[in-house]
Amino acid sequence: MAEVGNFATTLVGRRRFIAAVSDLEGRTWTICVEGRSLDEARRAVEPILRAGETLHGIAEQ
Repeated sequence: MAEVGNFATTLVGRRRFIAAVSDLEGRTWTICVEGRSLDEARRAVEPILRAGETLHGIAEQ
């Protein structure tokens, strides 16, 4: 399972991804996610989004 948070280093076997998120008021921010794959990172981010928040994409950092 991927972990969500602010990481100074990457765990062995994991890669760091940045997720772009926005809300209905037009505010945007990024979330740092670690995971073994892009799909795993996406699965970690989607459950923490609140109503009205949109995940625009995830890219490897």
